[in-house]
Amino acid sequence: MRIFIVSRGVPSDRNLTLGIFEFDQAKALVAAGHDVVMLSVDLRSIRRRRKWGLRSYERDGIRVEEINIPVGAVPKPLMIRIGTYTLRKLLKRAISKFGEPDIVHSHFYDISYMTLSALDGKYKHAITEHSSYINSYLSDNEIYKYGEMYRKADLVIAVSRSLCKRMYEIFGISPLCINNIVDTDVFKVKASSVNESQKPFRFVSVANLVPQKRIDLVISALSELVKAGKPANLIIVGDGQMRASIEAQIEELGLGKHVRMIGKVDREEICKQLSDSDCFVLASQSETFGVSYIEAIASGLPVIASKCGGPEDFVNEENGILIEKDNLEELVKAMLFMYENARCYDHKKISMDISERFCAEMISKEIINAYASIK
Repeated sequence: MRIFIVSRGVPSDRNLTLGIFEFDQAKALVAAGHDVVMLSVDLRSIRRRRKWGLRSYERDGIRVEEINIPVGAVPKPLMIRIGTYTLRKLLKRAISKFGEPDIVHSHFYDISYMTLSALDGKYKHAITEHSSYINSYLSDNEIYKYGEMYRKADLVIAVSRSLCKRMYEIFGISPLCINNIVDTDVFKVKASSVNESQKPFRFVSVANLVPQKRIDLVISALSELVKAGKPANLIIVGDGQMRASIEAQIEELGLGKHVRMIGKVDREEICKQLSDSDCFVLASQSETFGVSYIEAIASGLPVIASKCGGPEDFVNEENGILIEKDNLEELVKAMLFMYENARCYDHKKISMDISERFCAEMISKEIINAYASIK
């Protein structure tokens, strides 16, 4: 089967996470024996440094046809028009080089809206929705516009049961739930996952430093543990707009010896940090899936997660604790429990259970079965 995957970008050395979900899917489908081409439409602003214009290349064995135009923060209708026009050119280029696709699979609502317009009904169209924006307040115009888009698609997928429910409530559609892929070749139990009892207990958080991730709440909870004579440490992996305020909070609470921020790093370094830790903790307000939780569990770590959408699909009493959103008291209680009990979890079992559900082979089979259902 020839599959064109339409993405907002492709991971690179400058941006390790741009288009990562789409790229993981492309690799999984290629590994399953399918003919895959990624069509990348990067409309980010001029501040995002990269080569502009059309490019053709391979990355990790995936053929990529890419167009980079520094559009930036223009009105949404103009961005959609520009994106649709450039995507038509990209489709024509890909078809001339590789032949016509059996299916075109786009990800995220704006890229999917452009794809629907660019296809003009000529090819089967699948959409995977990941965006947490769907969980926010949508205007009547957005509900109508995106609802029409989903209804016109041949297949709509959402990455968690909660997102499926939300899309049914606001758009009146019933997406198929297929979760994101976890790279189980990278995220797996290492020898250091079970730390010796004499080592200081270490929590780890991996997230973009934005308000909805509530890293500030995790730091407040850690402060309560330290006050209670539980001198745990915390590693924060990630970067973003909240970094300065988080650094100020750490200083104000006198936690400089207990918290280390290492910024944005690649998957191999994330894996190392997980392997050297005892428990993953993140108190998000909203997740459509929650890949960082999954990567932690696949690495053998028990997790503390908030009931924010995605984690409810996979966090259970065997691999972690679910708490209410924005609840400091529950978070402190959960972190105290993990401080005392995290090393008692069956690290290999929780890793194996999650890897079997979310490995590339399993998710690619679900996607291909979904394609086969399209009439």
